[in-house]
Amino acid sequence: ENENTKQAHQPINMPAEHVGHLVNLLTYVAQRNGPSHPQQLTSFHMETKEGLLELVGRLDEHIRCSTSCYAVALVYMDRITEGNADLPLNLETVNLLFTTSLLLANQFLDDKAERALQFARVARVHPSVMARLKIDFLFRVSFSLTVTSEEMRGYSDKLHGRYSTKYFRDTEMWDGIAPLVP
Repeated sequence: ENENTKQAHQPINMPAEHVGHLVNLLTYVAQRNGPSHPQQLTSFHMETKEGLLELVGRLDEHIRCSTSCYAVALVYMDRITEGNADLPLNLETVNLLFTTSLLLANQFLDDKAERALQFARVARVHPSVMARLKIDFLFRVSFSLTVTSEEMRGYSDKLHGRYSTKYFRDTEMWDGIAPLVP
């Protein structure tokens, strides 16, 4: 590995403005997609009073994933929602989809398999539910966890305020949000 790759995979907290930006991205898409129909409920649907900002902030504080994990988690979220018509990214699914995506990214990239229990605790999800979500997620994406360098660049751009992929092409929505510079 070169020095840049090693640095990108160091477990650190994301800068606060990136956490806020990530939450804005996910919230916008979740609100835009609207509620699920009752016949479309999946294991990722959950009624929650907890805000996404609180969840992401807590995950970032206690899990300390590498910065690459957040971009890969977005790739995984797009993959699972693209291939599963019964699983929209909306306010009912965003918390569990993000938590599961980040767990898988962390385990795949940072090789932290023992963290499933820690993710469950931090996300306030029972460990058996977290295990079921992980298995459901893996089957829904056909165990496709490899991310190309092009995908990584594109989704890293999303995290830094440069919008170019599936859910974030509509830049008019972002007129009031200043792009973040890494």
